[in-house]
Amino acid sequence: MPKSPGEWARFEALLHLTQHGQSEASLVEAGEKCGFRPSVLVQQIFSLLKQSPTGSVRLADVRRIAPPEVEEDTIRQLVSHLTFAGYLRSGRPGEWRPDDKLQELIDSHEIYSNIGADPLRGTAVDAYTGAVIGRTEQVYDKGRVVLLGGRPLEVVWRESYHFGLAPAPGKAGDEVLRFSTGAPAVPFALTQAVGRSLGLAQGQLVTLQAVEGLWLFHFWGTIWGELLAKVMLAHSFIAKPVNEYCLTVRQTVNQLPPWDEAVSRRIAINAAVALAGRLEMGRFHSLLPANVAVAATLCQLNIKAWSRVYRESRVEPGTHEIEAQLRMLAGEAQPGTRSIGK
Repeated sequence: MPKSPGEWARFEALLHLTQHGQSEASLVEAGEKCGFRPSVLVQQIFSLLKQSPTGSVRLADVRRIAPPEVEEDTIRQLVSHLTFAGYLRSGRPGEWRPDDKLQELIDSHEIYSNIGADPLRGTAVDAYTGAVIGRTEQVYDKGRVVLLGGRPLEVVWRESYHFGLAPAPGKAGDEVLRFSTGAPAVPFALTQAVGRSLGLAQGQLVTLQAVEGLWLFHFWGTIWGELLAKVMLAHSFIAKPVNEYCLTVRQTVNQLPPWDEAVSRRIAINAAVALAGRLEMGRFHSLLPANVAVAATLCQLNIKAWSRVYRESRVEPGTHEIEAQLRMLAGEAQPGTRSIGK
């Protein structure tokens, strides 16, 4: 069930894309370029080791399962990084075997898929019922007291990345229990379909008066919308993302700042780590060498396509005919109207 008019609009757009998928091919090509995610290679190395009759793996084995575009140096970096991090250890010359951290993942059956949450994040559970409370940003040791909703909870047991919490009335909490956040990004093609349902053309950005400044409706999706806000900040605009459809700007905006390749690429590189979780880079993405992880994320950001969309865009004032729908997409309550499209 949709939780907001914005979600309702996405559901309607998904239905439209399903019915007219072929006509949307150019939009998908312009907006999303899905390449190989190297975290898959981490999972495959672990799987090879589990299946291997000798319990070992060689560089030639990794080369055999890696796509051609993955260079030899990247493979060597990856194996070295996994060794340094305690997941692999050297065996006979030219061979690697599971180390303690990988054996933990194997024993907990965490190596058979690259889909889902990062298994290296913490999982908080009810100490007595075993019910999962949530995925956390870190793992807490036994005896630690944390706060959840203002209530103190004590870690009474820990097993690898799982820890059990029990009420601890009267005890002082060390810190607030923080959960992993960041829902998957809403893609460009989907939000463009929502924009077209309002009669907006590709490349047409519209503004609307907000309480403080303006709403700038880009319909670029989550990732490119966040990058747009960072570009505007770099050009002295006070901009903040609202959702996948729009951002707020304190100043008047008649056109986007001139495209600057160097500035935009620097912004993308700086944002790559934070955006990786939104791009679903795979549950073993955190085990990649830093340079490999950033390069893979930049590939998914597709700076070349983003620059084309950016340079072809124009900013116009929003019309009265679609003002109510735009305000709903921005999160402003508009009672009595359910559908966003015409």
